[in-house]
Amino acid sequence: MLAPVTAMRHVGLALALGASLAGGSAGCSAHHDVEAAPRPDALAPTPLTIANGTHLDYVIYVDHDGEMSRVATVTAASRARYLIPSWMTQNSHLVRLFAHSIGSTGSLHPSDGTLNTEFIHILPGQYIEWRLEPNLGRSTVAVY
Repeated sequence: MLAPVTAMRHVGLALALGASLAGGSAGCSAHHDVEAAPRPDALAPTPLTIANGTHLDYVIYVDHDGEMSRVATVTAASRARYLIPSWMTQNSHLVRLFAHSIGSTGSLHPSDGTLNTEFIHILPGQYIEWRLEPNLGRSTVAVY
């Protein structure tokens, strides 16, 4: 008579474990309303991280709404974080970054020692990372 009671206990434990797992997993699939998520602050500045892998120092400019503004200086072989003020991005949300090497002659033109990105569309809550490589043609820009 001892064997059937033990078997029933094992079946009872298995059923209890299965029920608790089913109930617990149902709680994990709660409906998340995307509309209820808080919106990023439209007046917050846009973080800009520059990783300068070159042996030159650069002055960084932002072309926004047809205007060029100096925002930073990044030294050789360093990584720095800057903030682009919201007034530069809130009208068209389009910016283009320029890096002009310190000590080079010429204007802000690619043929005169300046590297630039294409226009970048920036929305509130996003940030930019620009990697300047020793071979400037391999430099990258990313928006997250």
